[in-house]
Amino acid sequence: MNISPKELKNNICSFLFDTWDDPIAGSPLFVGISLNELGSGHLDTINLQHPRLVRQFIMYALDHGWTGAQRITFPDGLEVIQRLGYDVSLLKK
Repeated sequence: MNISPKELKNNICSFLFDTWDDPIAGSPLFVGISLNELGSGHLDTINLQHPRLVRQFIMYALDHGWTGAQRITFPDGLEVIQRLGYDVSLLKK
């Protein structure tokens, strides 16, 4: 997933995901997958195209060094989802 400020399209914040793909539907992160929230066990649908989750990723990036004025890559997007409070075991290969 790539995020950039509207006026600075070259200053990309990238999150890389190593997960399984469905041969018909594609990536579960782009079609949506129900994951357990850590602690509560409540099921929440995770979809990287949903504005709520995109906002959480932007906030994570800003809290971890991205200013919007430089490029940055987070090599393990699943770890980021886990740090946001979700059980990612269903997504691992």
